[in-house]
Amino acid sequence: MSAALILVPDILMARLDFLGLPLWKRGWLTCQQAGIKQFIVVSGEREFLQDLRFEVEKDKRFDCSWTVVGSGDALPAVFESFICLDADEMFDLELLKDPTTLCPADEFPPALVAFLKGEANDTKDLRRKGILTATLQEAVTAPDYFLGRVETRSDLAKIRTRLFARMRSRQISVFDRWVHSALALPLLYFFLKTPITPNQITLLSVPFAGAALYLFARGGQVCMVLGALSLVATAVLDCCDGAVARLKFQTSRIGDRLDLAMDNVVNLSAFVEIALGYPGPAGWWVFGLLAMILVGGMGVFGAVYLPNPSLKGSAFRGTVLERMVLLLINRDFIYIILLLALLGRVHWFLWIAAVGANLFALVLLGVRFVRWRKGLPA
Repeated sequence: MSAALILVPDILMARLDFLGLPLWKRGWLTCQQAGIKQFIVVSGEREFLQDLRFEVEKDKRFDCSWTVVGSGDALPAVFESFICLDADEMFDLELLKDPTTLCPADEFPPALVAFLKGEANDTKDLRRKGILTATLQEAVTAPDYFLGRVETRSDLAKIRTRLFARMRSRQISVFDRWVHSALALPLLYFFLKTPITPNQITLLSVPFAGAALYLFARGGQVCMVLGALSLVATAVLDCCDGAVARLKFQTSRIGDRLDLAMDNVVNLSAFVEIALGYPGPAGWWVFGLLAMILVGGMGVFGAVYLPNPSLKGSAFRGTVLERMVLLLINRDFIYIILLLALLGRVHWFLWIAAVGANLFALVLLGVRFVRWRKGLPA
């Protein structure tokens, strides 16, 4: 079993706040998220270790065994390998999955051995002894790992910029990457400094969806444009909730299901809203288009999300359709609605959605059927 040794040579740096969490806590929770369940915190400051005990015991996010070690204390010898990190190092899950970051239990840094034996009370020699720092210095890892060292307060801003750029680059949707992420950034800073939970952010989409319903139902070009902009606001909030969940280490199965439910509620309501705002008497064909959209939407949902909603598009992983599926199930269609609203032709979207959703569903379900017949994962 592997353990994480968290070295705290400088308590002022370790306590620095980074996006709502002190550096030592962010590093600890990142390791825990990677599957490490045993932690040893090494520091020469007894007062800091007492404060740390209190913080860990009251925070429900910590789900692991742990101990604190000061100068001259014995180190628990119940692990086969370890990862050694400074409390002010920043890193991501991908790095922790690299087996080269693990060391055998008998390969402690000499400065750490001297400290544990009581031969050195000064923790300055422990600084930059973490294996992640060594990884940085020796450049033995792949270039796509996220690594950062906090030596001064100004480093926090640089690391934050790099982190958000990395998060944005992983967005598949062009609008999520360049529009929604940029608009969400000020909100993200705010949410991270408050006790607001990711699930509460998800539910903030409800009033904007309600505003869109009201505006589309009223009809008229101005109301249609404002309604489309209200849907854009829901897409911005959709970028916030997931980012906050990951940065606050508050991801959950319930949150994942709630986010999925809200996405589908907002998407479906958009079609109903446009139909309600149809100029003049709505004929039977309007309701026929809504029925077609519902049938096609259910087909797409079943093909993409079932049997495991948490692994969307997993049935198409490794196929030419994988990226297309992920591109087409987001909310970029909102900008088609906005464009048509500016042109005064927003109701054309009902025809586009009715035909497009059913064709897309037929293709996806057909591919899954063929893969099932061939005995491939479907």
